[in-house]
Amino acid sequence: MTTISQDIDSEDVRMKRDRTLATKFRPGERVWMVGEQYDPVFNTWRIDVVRAGGQGQWMRQRYTYDIPTGVVYFFGERPLSDEEFALVRRTGKAFLGEHRGGE
Repeated sequence: MTTISQDIDSEDVRMKRDRTLATKFRPGERVWMVGEQYDPVFNTWRIDVVRAGGQGQWMRQRYTYDIPTGVVYFFGERPLSDEEFALVRRTGKAFLGEHRGGE
């Protein structure tokens, strides 16, 4: 039997999470993962990404991935200043194409 702590750290769970999250993005879109945190109370991952918003401004968006159901929920966004975006480009983790559904 597998424990929850083993499940959340497994590469399989992270790949499923990333593939499901990737369905929220357009093919070829530039996306950076800037934060991820596991919530053991709700058995979810909170993921923060930076991507261009509908008006072309760079936005920090928060999603939650529910491990038991495999569902991603959108929890809001806020615009980034030019300085914040420059920092993300230097330090953020690019959301890789191989994780994008259908690519």
